[in-house]
Amino acid sequence: MRLSLPSPTQLVRGLRKQPGFSLLAILTLALGIGVNVAIFSALDALVINPLPYPDANRLVAVYEEAAWVGYPKNTPAPANFFDWKREAKSFDDMAATSSCRAVLTGDGIPEEVRCRNVTANIFPMLQVTPVLGSWFTAADDHPQPDAVIIGEGLWTRRYGRDAGILHRKVQINGRAMRVAGVMPSWFRFGGEMELWMPIGFTPQQKAMRGSHFLTCFGRLKPGVSVAQADAELRTIQSRLNQAYPDDTDPRMSARVESLRDALAGDVRASLLILMGAAGIVLLIAFANVANLLLARATGRQREMALRTALGASAGDLLAHVFSETLFLTLSGGTAGVLLAFAARRVLENFIPQALKGTVAIEIDIRVLLFATLISLGAAVLAAVTPVLHVLRAPLMNLLRQDSRTGAARSAVRMRGILVVAEVALTVVLLGGAGLMIRSLVAIWQTDLGFRPAQLLTMRVSVPALKYADDTKRFDFYERMVEKIRALPDVAAADFASTPPFFSIGNSRGFAIEGRTPPGRFEAGDMLTRNGTNGYLQTIGATLAAGRFFNASDREGAVDAIIVNESYARTFHPGESALGKRMTFSERDNKPRWRTIVGVVKEINERGYDWKPKPAVYVPLRQVAGTFVSQLLVRSRTASPERLVNSIRQAIQEIDPDQPIASPRTFEELLALDQANRRQQMFLLAAFSALSLLMACLGIYAILAYTVEMRRQEIGIRMALGACSGEVMRMVAWDGMRLAILGGAMGLVISAASVKVLQASLYGVQPFDPLTLAAVCALLTMVALLACWVPARRAAATAPGVALRS
Repeated sequence: MRLSLPSPTQLVRGLRKQPGFSLLAILTLALGIGVNVAIFSALDALVINPLPYPDANRLVAVYEEAAWVGYPKNTPAPANFFDWKREAKSFDDMAATSSCRAVLTGDGIPEEVRCRNVTANIFPMLQVTPVLGSWFTAADDHPQPDAVIIGEGLWTRRYGRDAGILHRKVQINGRAMRVAGVMPSWFRFGGEMELWMPIGFTPQQKAMRGSHFLTCFGRLKPGVSVAQADAELRTIQSRLNQAYPDDTDPRMSARVESLRDALAGDVRASLLILMGAAGIVLLIAFANVANLLLARATGRQREMALRTALGASAGDLLAHVFSETLFLTLSGGTAGVLLAFAARRVLENFIPQALKGTVAIEIDIRVLLFATLISLGAAVLAAVTPVLHVLRAPLMNLLRQDSRTGAARSAVRMRGILVVAEVALTVVLLGGAGLMIRSLVAIWQTDLGFRPAQLLTMRVSVPALKYADDTKRFDFYERMVEKIRALPDVAAADFASTPPFFSIGNSRGFAIEGRTPPGRFEAGDMLTRNGTNGYLQTIGATLAAGRFFNASDREGAVDAIIVNESYARTFHPGESALGKRMTFSERDNKPRWRTIVGVVKEINERGYDWKPKPAVYVPLRQVAGTFVSQLLVRSRTASPERLVNSIRQAIQEIDPDQPIASPRTFEELLALDQANRRQQMFLLAAFSALSLLMACLGIYAILAYTVEMRRQEIGIRMALGACSGEVMRMVAWDGMRLAILGGAMGLVISAASVKVLQASLYGVQPFDPLTLAAVCALLTMVALLACWVPARRAAATAPGVALRS
């Protein structure tokens, strides 16, 4: 006898016969498949798919490696870049960019736009064609450039897509510049840029080896690997270290990585962790569905045995069950894809700034193929388990009317194994989510060394051409500060070069009087921060010794500095740092000794993921040629963002052409710094909760089934004098035994795998006893809850009814 495969109509009718079973199975698969499809779509967009440039796999990012001072991917110095470009044989071309500010005036409201300085060859190297006009030429790349390329967004927003924009002169930073071309809207190389200007190196800048500010890229020659290019540049940099011992640290090296990896940054590791977590959810979903199918198969085992007795082969049975299961899993997969569409919104937050607009998370044919494959895999795994269970049982035992107990016990053992696996995998997820929650709690409890509440920041980029004179520029800063301080609800206002959480760098070489050999400088491992005199008080820094800056710290006075506690501990251990002197490496190599007048408690300058390091704070008027752009305003109210319009008006009363940009509260900045970790915690917690629910349902289902199977036994026990409490404990122990075994296995797996979260943790170790204890306590409570209802039902069994059944 051969079994005919059921038609679609029969399959639908079969699902409708057991709506509870069908709905639970489809929902379980939808959740498991949906989260995997969603995470895979993000991984596909950000890690797997090529960037939208011709031969994008040959594009690389190039760095200096200065790991000994905490910068494994440091921005290169110009002289190193030019030497690499000239000597390296692995590259078709190399290009460089640097940060800049561009203020548009003269043809509308003053506006600061996001800008990059670039070498003229960057667009042809990337092989991106402008939508209008042309690339820069070599003639455009000189120290006083007069050409710009704008983005399509800026062209649309400010110039109404006027084709006459080409070769028109626009006012940028007070200089008339010609628009050479318009780049497509998706091109945001280096971030959401809207304007590009030639970098225009001077001969002096091309010779710089101590000033590191470039972002460098290259296109490899066909057939050259990233590893080969990396090895070649390391060799070249080693030769440069020997050739220029006074300008280059002998530990300096070079580093090459694919552009994809460089732009994706840490998000790759986060997505791989989430993909692993989603895979665990999928395995738990498979186990749950297999449990459901096994329960249904146990009820149908006499039917299958009868078919086998009538001549149906194992292949026939498997094909019949597989067709039913495939229909079920494809239904769950379809629902999962719909769920993934909704989840894309959450995952778009993982797109790094440098890739926004360039890549998009889409449910495309490759993602749908992935969904289909895991649906097929689910069908195979879910169908094989019940069929094998039936085939392994003796045929005559299955056909006997009174044989259900032995076969059912075999099914219970199989289902128990699946539940133990579910619990073990759930513990792994709970441990990871617990560590992430503990990390966020540690972050919230961290003493930042300043007061972010009621603190507002915005960028005010002063044009170098208009304010080239130091005195004129410093006076302008102070006039703005005084005007803003006079506003209602403003408690304080000051300018700074680099507020906390704005940069991990901005360090300089230095020498300490009496410590560093004369004529030599320490490596650039000293953070430097410049600001108007009240900057440290405005951000809420705490003075540990000495004084803050005051009005006397200006041009012509003794050069004063304030240092942090890391500086004092590192360079003046066991003594007061006050009165000690240091100097930065100057271009003319003439020391300008600066005296320490104060020590502030540690300020978290570089964000949560970076350790404190020595930092020096310098009054603005004692640093010639310095431009600062960050305005910080402390509000008297809890809503500092309400001050933005008043501040803008106050500044434009002093200079009508001076815009402000990126107004944000410091609490927003801190939330942005935590965003990736917070999103990862949210998703891990959601996956853990889902897994815990499925494990709980698994324990409940197997106990409910066991109680039903053992109803006569329970009735006999109660008839012989067993009390309700004893019956409840017996049934509950059956469930808790599974939970304990699964929990123990989960703890072992967690201990071996949780180190993958190391980079995402803050203030907590991967193997944290408190987290593990919390996981065990939560698992115990949930398992007891899952056991309670079946145990109560067993305890309520009437002996007479049970014995008659």
